[in-house]
Amino acid sequence: MAKIAVTGCDGFIGGTLCPRLERLGYKIDYWDIKREKDIKLFSTDAEVVIHLAAMTGVRNSIGNEEEYYRENVENTKHVQEVCHHYGKKLIYASSSSAIHWWKNAYAATKKMNEATAMPDQLGLRFSTVYGPRSRKDMFMTKLYYNRLEYVTDHTRDFIHVEDIVDAIIFFLDKDFKQLYSVYNIGSGKTTKLTDIVENLNMVWVKKMEGESFEVNNNEMDISPVLKLGWKPTREISDYLEKVKRKRVDDLF
Repeated sequence: MAKIAVTGCDGFIGGTLCPRLERLGYKIDYWDIKREKDIKLFSTDAEVVIHLAAMTGVRNSIGNEEEYYRENVENTKHVQEVCHHYGKKLIYASSSSAIHWWKNAYAATKKMNEATAMPDQLGLRFSTVYGPRSRKDMFMTKLYYNRLEYVTDHTRDFIHVEDIVDAIIFFLDKDFKQLYSVYNIGSGKTTKLTDIVENLNMVWVKKMEGESFEVNNNEMDISPVLKLGWKPTREISDYLEKVKRKRVDDLF
């Protein structure tokens, strides 16, 4: 099997992707994007590079624009340039936020990643990801652990992290030059956050107005990737059933 270099193996998506790749028989090089020597060394061996490392979160980017630019734009551009120099295929994580890039610093950095990408470099715009290892500040994480204090009237395309991993693996053996430079990776369905809270009968959760830097609806067109043969297989309803069962278990 091919050797794959991955950044962000300890993160939300990487923590699910890397063990799956190992089970499939791939040899993995764990890149530290802050050490240029490591990147140049590993890029000579790896056939494909998967770049997931980044500062995440829309709200966290407010007031931290310079740090987000340095970590997300400069580091990603470095990875892109090294991969281009050594002729290695690159899959990098973009975001549905890039569609509304002017809204906040995080969205802008993801749009810039797409702008600096080169041939044989594929951007995957992930929608709102949920599942094991998710960040503590994410809506679904707070929901699962019953720590949700407020909800907005936003609409989100939720996709399970295992579906994200499926999509990344799906593209590994594709000829990127025959593809679009960016693909939207989501469920193709949207759900109102307030509907989720009401469905779970969480009457104590306050309803609040969203912030100006937040996107009201992150619905994406996933028809291009569906035509290639990939499709999501997990349903958010199954996850919400797990949330319900956990709430019952916590009572006893």
